[in-house]
Amino acid sequence: MITGSSFTGNGSIATPNLSPETPLHAHSVQFYEEDSFLLDSLTKLIGTTLMAGDVAIVIATPDHREELAKRLKARGLDLELTAGLGSYCALDAAETLSGFMVHGLPNAALFHSFMGYILSAVRPTAEGKLPRIVLFGEMVALLWADGNIDAALKLEQLWNDLARSHSFHLHCAYPLKNFNQESHSEAFRDICAEHTHIIPTEEYTAPASEEDRQRHVALLQQRALAAETEAAGRLRAEEALRRSEKLAATGRLAASIAHEINNPLEAISNAIYLARSCPPEETPIYLKVADEELARVAQITKRTLGFYRETATPAIVKLSALLDDLLILFNRKLEAKNLTVKRQYRDELEIWGLEGELRQVFANQIANAIYAMPQNG
Repeated sequence: MITGSSFTGNGSIATPNLSPETPLHAHSVQFYEEDSFLLDSLTKLIGTTLMAGDVAIVIATPDHREELAKRLKARGLDLELTAGLGSYCALDAAETLSGFMVHGLPNAALFHSFMGYILSAVRPTAEGKLPRIVLFGEMVALLWADGNIDAALKLEQLWNDLARSHSFHLHCAYPLKNFNQESHSEAFRDICAEHTHIIPTEEYTAPASEEDRQRHVALLQQRALAAETEAAGRLRAEEALRRSEKLAATGRLAASIAHEINNPLEAISNAIYLARSCPPEETPIYLKVADEELARVAQITKRTLGFYRETATPAIVKLSALLDDLLILFNRKLEAKNLTVKRQYRDELEIWGLEGELRQVFANQIANAIYAMPQNG
């Protein structure tokens, strides 16, 4: 039974107006920072609804359902009685959600079937009129918190579809902390676009006067500008760091290539010297050595060009061949530390990508491995 009517609450808390002029298909969303603010607002909304003889349906988390029930009972509402009369229904958000989720997205047919049944079960009043129905739902907030943003937006749209065939006021709520990334901006706008009323957090609704709210809006605008400027600065710094790392990697690779080419060039120089000073019958031997070393230089040069013959168009890259080419470039360094390379290629793995970029990635890995390995590793 109802023994009191203390639901005026804090006048600074914004709750949807439930006057007779309010559209029956209103779809509002409230953002909040503290649970206490949400529960204050929700207690006022649900309490006012039940006091007016209307129907309240709460689909929320266990903590919020329990705290809301405690607050409503403290204000004189007999929830067992109202539930028995069909005026109050409290459902678990996660369990309700699981009833119509298919492959990570809400299924329209299952959603309409379940929620249509709940709404159709509302009993007419003594005058034969259907009471107003106020719904509070946190299912969308659970989906967003799980990172399933597409599903949250889809569910908001399904609620709007349901409003075409049923009359109700829906009140959603999201903790603002779940929108703390720049990548959330577009989806945040999409979520807001699905609602007829937007209720900002307590940081905006708490100021008592319009002048205080205007001052707060200006502060928020300044913070947004500062955040955008800081983000742009971070992007520039990250790009500069990437360029620096790329130049450093190129320098290390160039030093390795120069070392690899210098060794066969010394061998060629020695072979030519010996060919000039040896008996004529031994000259072909040294010329053959010189020819082999020249072939090695040509091979190293060919492999090196793979870093720079880069196009903007990805293509099929055979990883085993790419790695074999790179190991040739680092062969002298491997020999200098007496390192053994064990190759284990799983089939002929091919991927779609930019060959030059992949060469740089694997070249850095090989160079780091050679540096980190002890002698005779």
